[in-house]
Amino acid sequence: EKHTPIYFFSEGMKRLVKKYKRSAAQIVLRYLVDYGVIPIPKAGNPLHIKENLKIFDFKLEEIDIRALRGIKSKERLVQYENIKNHKFYPFERED
Repeated sequence: EKHTPIYFFSEGMKRLVKKYKRSAAQIVLRYLVDYGVIPIPKAGNPLHIKENLKIFDFKLEEIDIRALRGIKSKERLVQYENIKNHKFYPFERED
């Protein structure tokens, strides 16, 4: 899918999908909830909505949480098309 993060297809994510018997989306949503973030997933498909709600009956192990925390994909999933004329777009950060 166009806006699917590339790490969803990584070997590490494939391992987690197999280990937890969950989709990559469910694993990431569970991670975000545990991290204290309120995710707002895309909800255009009723099947995906049901799948997104099935994240509260499993927990990620600490080793897997650390692995997810270490992902540095540097992807921008939201392109902010309506603000391309902003002087700081694409909001790159230099440290």
